[in-house]
Amino acid sequence: MGHWQERLMRLLTADYCPLYLAWPPWRRMTTAAPLRRWASRCQGRGRWALLRWLFLLLLTVTWPLRLLWLSRQTTHAYAPTIRQRTGKAVWRPLGEQIWLGVRHALPPVAYYTYEFYRVERYGTVDDYLQQYEAGALLPWLNRDQHHPAMADKAHFAELCTEQRLPTVAILVICAAGRCDWLAPVVGDIFVKPCRGARGEGTQRWRWVAIDEYEAVTGERHSWATVVATLAQLSQQQAYLVQPCLANHPTIAALAPDALSTVRLVTGRTPTGHVEAIVATFKMAWQPDIINTHGLNSSIALASGQLGRAYSYDPVCAGYDAHPVTGAGITGVILPDWPAAVALAQQAHALFPGYVFVGWDIA
Repeated sequence: MGHWQERLMRLLTADYCPLYLAWPPWRRMTTAAPLRRWASRCQGRGRWALLRWLFLLLLTVTWPLRLLWLSRQTTHAYAPTIRQRTGKAVWRPLGEQIWLGVRHALPPVAYYTYEFYRVERYGTVDDYLQQYEAGALLPWLNRDQHHPAMADKAHFAELCTEQRLPTVAILVICAAGRCDWLAPVVGDIFVKPCRGARGEGTQRWRWVAIDEYEAVTGERHSWATVVATLAQLSQQQAYLVQPCLANHPTIAALAPDALSTVRLVTGRTPTGHVEAIVATFKMAWQPDIINTHGLNSSIALASGQLGRAYSYDPVCAGYDAHPVTGAGITGVILPDWPAAVALAQQAHALFPGYVFVGWDIA
């Protein structure tokens, strides 16, 4: 599937209204409303702008019908849980989702994610910027910036090394069917695409003994087989191979198997100063080599203290302790937190044109 076909399919199956239409249009503007409107404009920018706008407008016009279908699905999936928590009859969440979807262009799933079924939160609907809207705004804010290190992990590692910023070492880069290694590595290795996101295409090989490595599936192979496998993978895209990191002892029990990371977002003020904006701690839930679909805990920027953790389930009640290991989460202070914040600020300084950047820090 080509790039444009993929984007078209994402739009056609989206669970949100592509353009922000607040009804009535003359009502009082709230904190996020101007940003949501600007995000709508950004979604129509780019090549073939007129066709993009016509297509987005068509999807917006048909939004009420899609809203009814989506609201029915989310009500069936989540309303019984809400009834247990609040005593609300099942039909009430359905009606409230439809009302919020028409008046505020709110995706039905957001009704559950942000707990708008609670009376005290219902009035804060327009204070939220949705993820797809932030995804439209960010490229526009950074529209004039095209630093290669932002798209390629190998370039980024080289830049960090040049600037003496701590980063994971690269053992080798496999590209175009070649993986030039002579000696076996003693230790676990982690493999990921040079251009990739969300942990897609990653592999981990555990060192078992001399000339014996274990894949995630449990199969064991020789060093020659590992190298041949990576060389074959690299025929489609370049991969980099790094030492497999382990979690700090303080947080080791918060992830059954995968490396936990902090997602720290920094922003540049109009005066040019880089500040930490928001941070979350990402940890694996089930045994896995990545933490993409695990638990997320808020982090107090001043202290590095973890808050309650939540999964990606829209009606997740939250966890004060890890559901698998039983280790406490809420109240844990992350080790070396001031150094992590300083590292993100130093890294952002290398990209002076970028307004906001999200960093993954182990």
